[in-house]
Amino acid sequence: MDWEAYSFVIRSGYRKAVLKALEVERTPSQIAVQAKIANSHASRALAELEKKKLVLCLTPKVVTGRIYALTLLGKDILKQLQKAL
Repeated sequence: MDWEAYSFVIRSGYRKAVLKALEVERTPSQIAVQAKIANSHASRALAELEKKKLVLCLTPKVVTGRIYALTLLGKDILKQLQKAL
């Protein structure tokens, strides 16, 4: 477990919501709806999580409707989040 990455996620409600919404692969708009947050917040949180290698864009060449998924590290952190609830 990467505790620094876990700490990074739990410091933001938006990052936590986006990670939880990514139990299955989704687009940023679908994530925003699932997490009940604005599209701009979902996109910013995705960028932050991608930089930390917690999520991965499966369709990087697509401009609109990119699909994101959790990496193995992201899945580990999601499991830890679910345990903490």
